[in-house]
Amino acid sequence: MGHNGENDGVRDLAKAHELFLKAGELGCASGYLAVGDNYRLGRGVNIDKTKAKHYYELAAMKGSVHARHNLGCEEEQAGNLHRAYKHYLLAARAGLERSKNVVKGGWSPISHDGRVSVAGLMGIVTSEEYANMLVSYCGRQNEMKSDARDKAAASGIFTSSFVENGTIYNSSKSRRRGTSAAKR
Repeated sequence: MGHNGENDGVRDLAKAHELFLKAGELGCASGYLAVGDNYRLGRGVNIDKTKAKHYYELAAMKGSVHARHNLGCEEEQAGNLHRAYKHYLLAARAGLERSKNVVKGGWSPISHDGRVSVAGLMGIVTSEEYANMLVSYCGRQNEMKSDARDKAAASGIFTSSFVENGTIYNSSKSRRRGTSAAKR
């Protein structure tokens, strides 16, 4: 079975969901993250934001920085900016670039993509929090560096991808707009 439960174009999303849930129960943070994504996107199950948040919380408690970032997104969409940025700060300190960029938007009135940031105007992230996050982020990035990893990345053989809000991201940081996981 391939990535996202694909098997020659045929998917058994309900079975994949069941297996991700079992993986989470056995201690795999990525399993719970996938279950949360399934509930958020309606893959193999009915859309249920409450269950999605619950499984993101379980994944975050097991160390998933992507789940922590997703919790930030859920809180931000619910209008809980202070709580959202606490999640983003934790994920950024753990080395997640997407969260680092969002945190910058909570510190600066101009976000990382050049738009005016309401959170930045409100001063959601203090200069001290932002500086501490950058130190932690850089430290985590340095911990992950190795000659072998750099050679593998330069070879272009290994790529990874993830889906967020219906957009597929890959390790080259390019985006395929308008392509959702449901369409794959």
